[in-house]
Amino acid sequence: MDLDDLLNLARDAARAGARTAASWRGRAHRLLVEEKAGPDDLVSQADRDTERAVRAVLSEHRPHDTILGEEEGTTVSHGGVRWIIDPIDGTTNYLYGRPDWAVSVAAADTDGDLLLVGVVIEPALGLLTEARVGTRTTTNGTPLAPLGQNDLTRALVEPNFGRPAQRPMAGPTTSALLPQVRDLRRGNPSGPAGRRNSR
Repeated sequence: MDLDDLLNLARDAARAGARTAASWRGRAHRLLVEEKAGPDDLVSQADRDTERAVRAVLSEHRPHDTILGEEEGTTVSHGGVRWIIDPIDGTTNYLYGRPDWAVSVAAADTDGDLLLVGVVIEPALGLLTEARVGTRTTTNGTPLAPLGQNDLTRALVEPNFGRPAQRPMAGPTTSALLPQVRDLRRGNPSGPAGRRNSR
């Protein structure tokens, strides 16, 4: 399989999803919001429509691939690629009008379960981050500088304790992480830290 073709398709699918999500954002007051597992686990018609938009692009070009989506589950097929979709990564942020949410699309090899390509679009921040096996990750076409990829002491970490089961671990997790990393961040959606692992 051609990795550049997969990356191009992931980008096209993510852009289709981003357009749908951005369209709903302009009329968010009309969204019916539901709780999946509790008040901290939200889903809306925007999530579902965004996933459908992504699936439509993928299915048109690679109808024999498996697709795993957060809202609609798995559509199993016999192709060599499994697509993975998070239609609105950061639904709570999205619904509250924060800019730190994204549409994420990735492709994995079904044989070795190797992640092949990935695209993350953050429409409200104007960011498109993408990667494929064998090349550097880029944001808006600019390669990301390697910031000590194998050195935790250089890592800037933004933890997420959004679910009730995670909250009792906030203190112990922070205590364990802080001596090992450069620093922790919370709630900085527009800076570089907010663009990574903020959801």
